[in-house]
Amino acid sequence: LALLQLKNFYEIRTWVGKAEASLLLADITRVLCKTLPPTVTLSHCDNYEFALLLSNECSSNASEITRRVQAALQSAASSTIPQQLQLQCAVGLARLDAGVHSAEVLFARARHSLSHAVEDSQAAGPDTLDNKTIARMIPDALRQQQLELRYQALLHFKHPTRVCYEVRSSLCTPGSAVTGQKLYEAAVWNALGELLDRAVILKSRAALAHKQWQDVQLIVNLSQNSLVSNKFTSWLAAKLQDHPQLHHRLLLQISELDLLGAQHHLSSFSESLRELGVPLCITHFGSTRDPLRYLHLLHVHMVKLHPGLLGRLKAESLQLDAVRALIEQLHNKGIRVAAGMLDNPAQLPLLWQIGIDAIQGNCIASSSTRPLFPVLEQRSLDPTPHSLHNTPESTN
Repeated sequence: LALLQLKNFYEIRTWVGKAEASLLLADITRVLCKTLPPTVTLSHCDNYEFALLLSNECSSNASEITRRVQAALQSAASSTIPQQLQLQCAVGLARLDAGVHSAEVLFARARHSLSHAVEDSQAAGPDTLDNKTIARMIPDALRQQQLELRYQALLHFKHPTRVCYEVRSSLCTPGSAVTGQKLYEAAVWNALGELLDRAVILKSRAALAHKQWQDVQLIVNLSQNSLVSNKFTSWLAAKLQDHPQLHHRLLLQISELDLLGAQHHLSSFSESLRELGVPLCITHFGSTRDPLRYLHLLHVHMVKLHPGLLGRLKAESLQLDAVRALIEQLHNKGIRVAAGMLDNPAQLPLLWQIGIDAIQGNCIASSSTRPLFPVLEQRSLDPTPHSLHNTPESTN
């Protein structure tokens, strides 16, 4: 399966109008029909995406065929769209084999490949024995209540209105534990991400309802499976219906790469969250060259900068000026900016200087099965080099 996405079609539609964009979409369909080999099955999906089912010799040459299709589309569209724009296409590939038991799994794998810009879908999410084992254990482990949550603090340079923790999830079965990226990679690759997301949200909702957690906000990571699901936001609305006070205390976090692999789903997804009053955070922000380009499609409360933007920061450097300018642009849009995965406390004064609002990482606090409420409520981050290195609060 090749999932072909017209990456910037919403921008083209804004420039030329809906009527002209519909004509262009029809032209694109005709170009695909003429360019593809006759044995390829073509389907026009929602959200400016096409699905191509390639078999036999076409499957063996899938990468070459999709490259030719992309070139043909860009050539055909060049005379139609404004000069300042160029039709951008992306393709995600997934192999249909004995390990794929449903269309949902096949599409999830193709979209995962598309998000990570990997032509060989086996490289994007190898269907190894370990991956298969994890996928098989996820439903049973969730049914048996073997989901464990850990919490890592997100601290504000200025006093926040409430304490904030990011939720880390793991499945702990007798004799083994699967955590973090490894767990979500297997879940998303096998279209189980939404099932895992729902379980984490339900457990987080139960925690937030506890009296001791009344001033706490939880950041819950969301998989791409949930982002493109047509059922997730309605499910979330139903689960929060009897807990209106929890809506703004549950902050959903999505990776920038996952957003870009499903960008035509963003507007409706974000609008649903806004109507619910659930804030949205983008993590790994700055993974791409122009991360501000798609923000107008979203209602974003906070972004967490990609660690690569912060790892090489030095005073009076061009990189520092570039990051400071990015933070100013985000602040002008009313978006808070956080820095995560911090291991070096010497960075903290520099991060405060360039306008970072909140920080997270092992040098601040490692994840724990029980949040340290008294410590965090009493901690004050005075943003000066002296206090950051010498106060008892900053070293405990």
